[in-house]
Amino acid sequence: MSNIIYTSETYDVDPTTIMFDKEMVEFNRLHTTEEYVSTINSIKNIGQLSPVDINDKTGLCENGRHRVRACKELGINVSCRKILDAGFQFHFA
Repeated sequence: MSNIIYTSETYDVDPTTIMFDKEMVEFNRLHTTEEYVSTINSIKNIGQLSPVDINDKTGLCENGRHRVRACKELGINVSCRKILDAGFQFHFA
């Protein structure tokens, strides 16, 4: 099992520079049109409340493709946070 550490510090990034982890993109379902429009309207009206996660080792975005797409369409930066992969640790009972 991998130990993931989520950092609390956020930073803004141009959405056109974000690359995605292909495995994570395939794993997460696509939003319906209604869900996506809701995401755009929410970010437009109150801002991006949850940052997208960027893997510190790979530099790839592991979640948040809908938020990134919405920010790109709105012409604004994306709020991000780094996640640190602390490696693998196995626990035996």
